Amino acid sequence: MLIYEYFEDFNKGLINKKNKKNDLRKILKSNYLEFPKEEFYNKRDSFRSIGIMVMYDDNDYLQSIEINTIPLYLSFKNFNLFTFYEEIVKELRNKKIDFVTESEGIHLEKKISIYIYLR
Repeated sequence: MLIYEYFEDFNKGLINKKNKKNDLRKILKSNYLEFPKEEFYNKRDSFRSIGIMVMYDDNDYLQSIEINTIPLYLSFKNFNLFTFYEEIVKELRNKKIDFVTESEGIHLEKKISIYIYLR
């Protein structure tokens, strides 16, 4: 099981903005499929077995991570973001955390975005 936790400091944690492509591949220890840069997408790796897509900038540094499966827990300021939408909004309001909601998801403090896809 993967456990996700968000840190304010980009330099804290095992995976951070200083990681290059090869570093992340070693950390994630999983098979991946590499995608080259395209017109609308940067270089990226798909780690399908663990449900993660990693995007890189032009210098092969971590740009963003997309979680494609539902983990049991994603910690943000000591509460789980992977719970019911109403619970997330209630908790954000209780903790006075800056957020914006829209039809597709929630944007937290201009640092992290959660999108909900219905199937």
